[in-house]
Amino acid sequence: MSRSFVRRSTTFAAVALLAAAALPGAGAGAAPPGVVVRTASGLLRGVADGHVVRYLGVPYAAPPTGERRWRPPSPVRPWKGVRKAVRPGPPCAQSSLAGGEEDCLHLDVTAPRTPARPGGRPVMVWVHGDGFQGGAGSEVDAARMAARGDVVVVSIDFRLGVFGLFGTPGMAGSGTFTLQDQQAALRWVRANAGAFGGNARNVTLFGQSGGAVGACAQLTSPGAAGLFHKVVLQSGSCAVSWPKGGMKADGPAGSFFTPLSAVYRNGRRATRDWGCAKGSATARMACLRKLPTERVLEHNDRFTAAATGNAVLPQDPAAAVRAGRFHRVPVVSGHTRDELRFLAALMRKQGYPLDKAQYHKRLALGFGERGARRIEAVYPPAPKGDSWERLYTLYSDRMFTCMQIATGDALSRRTAVYSYEFADVKAPPYSPTPSDFDAGASHAAELLYLFDIKGKPVDYDGRPLSYTAAQRRLADRMVDYWTHFARTGRPGAAGTRTWPRAVTGRTGSPELALAPGPGGIRPVDGSAEHHCGLWRTIADR
Repeated sequence: MSRSFVRRSTTFAAVALLAAAALPGAGAGAAPPGVVVRTASGLLRGVADGHVVRYLGVPYAAPPTGERRWRPPSPVRPWKGVRKAVRPGPPCAQSSLAGGEEDCLHLDVTAPRTPARPGGRPVMVWVHGDGFQGGAGSEVDAARMAARGDVVVVSIDFRLGVFGLFGTPGMAGSGTFTLQDQQAALRWVRANAGAFGGNARNVTLFGQSGGAVGACAQLTSPGAAGLFHKVVLQSGSCAVSWPKGGMKADGPAGSFFTPLSAVYRNGRRATRDWGCAKGSATARMACLRKLPTERVLEHNDRFTAAATGNAVLPQDPAAAVRAGRFHRVPVVSGHTRDELRFLAALMRKQGYPLDKAQYHKRLALGFGERGARRIEAVYPPAPKGDSWERLYTLYSDRMFTCMQIATGDALSRRTAVYSYEFADVKAPPYSPTPSDFDAGASHAAELLYLFDIKGKPVDYDGRPLSYTAAQRRLADRMVDYWTHFARTGRPGAAGTRTWPRAVTGRTGSPELALAPGPGGIRPVDGSAEHHCGLWRTIADR
């Protein structure tokens, strides 16, 4: 299993047009005439669609191409006349998706058609997942959230992989262009929210998986101060990390953040391979910026983590959060109950065995012999057949859930935190699995309760899946929680169960379980359920 499993687990195929899926959304039908608004850069014509108006493919920064490749984002050049904003921009260049482009610093705005309240609507800025390596902001259709919650939703694109995280000595911003793009989008929102009926003084940054990792990083970045006022972290935090063997059988331990020196080291290797290591610094930079996009992508997998120890991230975000060096804004933080279990189906499908001996070997690689024995006492191998499901259950707890809870614990000492566990064990999985495999509440499954996403959910054979009435009611409740939090800083609304603020230093107890049916929304002890006490005492090798 390669490091790309995070990408595969949230590989959101970029879509050319947004469309409603299985959950109830705003009506489609024939689009009425477009609506024109004035932004700081010029006039935009959007398209009215049911209960919302969409402004798609809006540039928030100058194209990061040519001389602007591997430079901090520059302001977008104003345009004359009325710019059509009726189609999403292309996804950013990436290895896992054809059709991506470097000229990709665009965003989509979805706003209710009804007049805004005095003072404007809350603005929710969505950061897509896929581990800084893939995805696109246009993958989600936010019409249901915007209309039901009376909010403006902005989904953004930003440089990925080698284009966002490359660095070499003498290159300003090395290893941080991904995060700088996100900040540029937030500055655009601050300057232009009012044009769409939004309140620039009430901005919520929210993301899932790699998007939540990025949002958490922004909590610790000096450059993000004042650009948002609340944060939602879904299945991703500053502390997401993995032991040896966690990403692939013999892979190293790691996280989404790395010292600037490591980025430089990889950058020098790539520069030599590209044939750009000779001559003056100016000549080397010119060579790098003239490379074809396809050639640059040959080294994409070397650049998977944002650089720390610089102006954008002075400190590793996990350490910064523990030390209290973060922006004091309210936080919703949560995870799914069975984050990575679905990957066991993938491994079985590919025919890779994992017997008891191999299971122990994998644990010993990551945690040493003593650690492996302690883990096996809590997560024993399967008595028969393979142990992939057991392995990915413990990896879920170690890599995602308990890291999420630990980040929430640290944040809760200095700001309001509200914790949750998405616990619909019958939720259609985001990544399709065979019908005879129980994926549980898997990674990214909650996205389909908040958004509509073209082509999802489908079963393993590509046939559309539907939701029960109880699941549809849960989707409504979740949208209500998320948007009420965006409006007030507290995730509650009329008709929803009270969501208590997390206990300082104990955000795993209670968490609010989010599941359908009577009693489905209830307090749970996430820390105990996922054995976080064990993981606090197990050291990686």
